[in-house]
Amino acid sequence: MGFVYIQSTLDSLLSNSNEMERRGVIIVILLADFNETSRMDMNDQLVKKYRNFFDSGLMRTIQAPRSFYPSFKKLKQTYNHDPSTVKWRSKQNFDYAFMMEYSMGLSEYYLQLEDDVVTVPHYLQHIKAFMFRIPKWTCLEFCELGFIAKLYHSYDLQKLSTLLKLFFNEQPNDVIYLHFNELMLQFQRFIRRPTIFQHKGHVSSSGTKRRMIEDMLFDFEQKARLKSPIKPVEFRQLGRVAGPEHSVWAKRRKEAALRNRTLR
Repeated sequence: MGFVYIQSTLDSLLSNSNEMERRGVIIVILLADFNETSRMDMNDQLVKKYRNFFDSGLMRTIQAPRSFYPSFKKLKQTYNHDPSTVKWRSKQNFDYAFMMEYSMGLSEYYLQLEDDVVTVPHYLQHIKAFMFRIPKWTCLEFCELGFIAKLYHSYDLQKLSTLLKLFFNEQPNDVIYLHFNELMLQFQRFIRRPTIFQHKGHVSSSGTKRRMIEDMLFDFEQKARLKSPIKPVEFRQLGRVAGPEHSVWAKRRKEAALRNRTLR
């Protein structure tokens, strides 16, 4: 299922953005399987499918050396999780830590994603618009679930990576990041509503089947049918209120004057 999931995610990221929006963006894909043959097969499939994007520098694959990971034997069982789940989530904490340490010099911001998500049109514009709405933040969230679609400043990644490695056994990453936010003096969650990334995977990378978990805040504005007695100006249609601008130009019903009406 691995390639099917990551292909769906990459196709969604590409089809819902354009070349101009993707300027300055690098998609880093961690090949996290300890099995070298599986890693090479995945890399070959990705490069074959997305060669143009690899050649342009938009995409790259990385892998952590085995020496980066600790021993995952004799782990403490916490949260009443079975041993295989504790081992899987402990390794995942180191996977994410490696991703962060690799990525922190690549750009100003870091968005944590998983390989089984989809997004909405112009998601990069939505992210930028939300950033400007929150004056001071450590973490912005674009999916309510788990550790999916969390945005950080790159200068905070070393600290977050360190916390993931320190408590890799005791805590899952979707708990660690909340503790980290509070340590950084952010005592509330800044979740963009509607959210713009949706979890789609039925089977986790741990290999165990799990029920479908979806973000109930995902994109409900985009799916709503918009009606209004306001007559929109031709180049500022009503549907744009669900876009990054959240506004529409319209004519007064009794007067020809143009007004900029912002819908909140």
